[in-house]
Amino acid sequence: MSSQSNDYPPVVFVHGDSDTAGLWMVQMWRFESNGYPRDRLFPVDIPHPSARGDDGKAEQNRSSTEDAARAVAATVDEALARSKAGKVVLIANSRGCQTSRNFVKNFGGADKVAAMILTGCVHRGVFVAPDFAQGSEYNGAGAFLKALNEPPVIPDGVPVTIIRSDRFDLYSQPDGKFIGKPGKPTGANFDSPELEGEQQSDRRRGSSGDRLFARGLRHHV
Repeated sequence: MSSQSNDYPPVVFVHGDSDTAGLWMVQMWRFESNGYPRDRLFPVDIPHPSARGDDGKAEQNRSSTEDAARAVAATVDEALARSKAGKVVLIANSRGCQTSRNFVKNFGGADKVAAMILTGCVHRGVFVAPDFAQGSEYNGAGAFLKALNEPPVIPDGVPVTIIRSDRFDLYSQPDGKFIGKPGKPTGANFDSPELEGEQQSDRRRGSSGDRLFARGLRHHV
């Protein structure tokens, strides 16, 4: 990339459950220190960032999947208006992965997103329970993820890089010990971060880091 600001696509950072835009402070600083223009970096701050227990029922101080997707949409529109660019790159973590995918698939994002770089995702669910918590956006057998994973999983023209580990993504574990229930199957597995149709999968012991984001960004622009 050249030093001209217009040569750098705007990057929208999408945080996860119970986080804030501040999650990305270190990564944004690293982007800037490596020459990425500050006016091309836009962190989303999702109001009431914790997911509802049941996505279809209002819950105080928690957001629905639609609330979260619309927060991304607002920041993307701001990024496009301020940068005068045609599209953004989304970098997302944890809940931000399905939020970004929901925005792209269901809220007009396909025409506004050049690429997605997704890390620490649970595309197939933190747990898979056909007879339990059907309203949870983290249930791989629930309504939200089943609909999100219907073809096309990734709209045409939106390349995706997945950053993940082989076995160490905390919420992609077949055993429930990470929620204090060792020996209880979750129904999920180590491949929950994978996504059918992705362009590139970068497997590491950890699932985030500015070097990995930079590698994914270079792959798409």
